[in-house]
Amino acid sequence: MTDTSVSERHAVDGPGVGSDARVLAAYLAVLAVVAGMLAAATSGWAAGFVAASSFGLVAAAGIVAFRRFVTSVIAEQERHRQSLFAAELDTLARLREAGQIREDLIASVSHEFRTPLTAIRGSAATLVRRYDQLGRDAQEELLIGILEHSDRLTRLLEDMLVAASASVGDPGGIADVSAAVTALDLGQSRPPVRVDADTHLAALIAPDALRRVVVALGEHLRESARRDRVVEVAAHRTADAVVASVVYTTNDRTRDLPALLDPFGGDHASVRAGRPASLALYVVRRLVEAHGGSVVVGQQGEECTVEIALRALGQRVVPVRGRAENLVPRQGGPRTPSSAVGPAR
Repeated sequence: MTDTSVSERHAVDGPGVGSDARVLAAYLAVLAVVAGMLAAATSGWAAGFVAASSFGLVAAAGIVAFRRFVTSVIAEQERHRQSLFAAELDTLARLREAGQIREDLIASVSHEFRTPLTAIRGSAATLVRRYDQLGRDAQEELLIGILEHSDRLTRLLEDMLVAASASVGDPGGIADVSAAVTALDLGQSRPPVRVDADTHLAALIAPDALRRVVVALGEHLRESARRDRVVEVAAHRTADAVVASVVYTTNDRTRDLPALLDPFGGDHASVRAGRPASLALYVVRRLVEAHGGSVVVGQQGEECTVEIALRALGQRVVPVRGRAENLVPRQGGPRTPSSAVGPAR
């Protein structure tokens, strides 16, 4: 980048501005001589000398003012040029970032669609080719698998629409968090759920949005939690927020939880390597943040924690916490279904 002071000196002393200043100086000098001669002819040589000197001083002051004006104009032009150049570089950087996000989005979506479609096609092909050779139980199992993967495709489409259209919710929307987390259902042959929630936990979030949050959270648990360990769900009121937390034992210790919250961020190795993550936690984060809340995750060994904080009724501020902040899961380690207290859902 050219130094402003160097460009200013070059512009002022160069052939363009410098020649203009010299022409102006010569013109003013001629005027000073003419004025001196006229004053000498009319009032004497002493008065003519004084008049010429005064006019010369005025001319010099005019030249200095002119040079300063030209210098300020050139400096302003240089600053404007530099700002335009910086804006152009920023635009190029944003375009490159948008291109990378687009590639990551295509990779994630294609992976998410390909998995259930492959399973549906395989089950359907097996039924078509070997229907008479399969027993009734095998036929029902394949048909149930087709229905489950079809439901997964439907949820994926809904998740994409929700994530794309999530915006600031109705400030008057109020939902009962305790009722929502109690309704968490992971389905049959899934990890048992134990809920510890206070009653009447009113939070500032649209009821439909909270329902979608719970559904997406359940989808994440079905994919990530071990089936032989209890999923612990808690919901309580703090001074200014309603906090719901989920503690579960992961079935894949290599899974990157911060990457699940922001699969298109581009900073995670799993996304860059072409192994896109599920969109379930991303939908949870988008909906919660759209209603003024926050989502944080943490992992300690096999035990993972997802914590959701929503604005409590009567409060307008929730302490902001980073999405990748490591939470310390509750002590005592993961519990097996046999050690759970109370009915498991």
